Amino acid sequence: MTRPRLVVAADHGGAELMSELAATSSFSTAEVVTPHPVAGDDYPRAVAALAARIRPGSDDRGVMICRSGVGMALAANRFKHLRAVHAHDVRIVKRARRDEDVNVLSLGADFLDLAQTKKLVATFLRAPFRNTVRDRRRLRLIDSYVRAHRR
Repeated sequence: MTRPRLVVAADHGGAELMSELAATSSFSTAEVVTPHPVAGDDYPRAVAALAARIRPGSDDRGVMICRSGVGMALAANRFKHLRAVHAHDVRIVKRARRDEDVNVLSLGADFLDLAQTKKLVATFLRAPFRNTVRDRRRLRLIDSYVRAHRR
């Protein structure tokens, strides 16, 4: 199994943790799409940069880091080809990959240190999608609701 391509984005609140993560040897191949976040930047711009680099239908994965991780997860889920989860626990990351085939992990820098972040990201990259009939059906239902309720 080939390792998925990793795209990393952060706003000013997640910049330090993102830099620490990107500098570690196991994540040195990550594509960082927000290299110079500045104070006061808006996290939706970082999410849009990440969304532009995640190829629809691919095994690409994204990691987003801001202060809480919540706003970025909400923004990412507005993009049709992104399925984001906000997580701070390995069990949630495993389940989100297994059941929902999430391709974006949103993390809160105010609540995680580098060791925790590395563990979450490693789990996110390793955990497989279960890909059962039931899981695929549920993802199709979500997609159908999105199409039906577009404004």
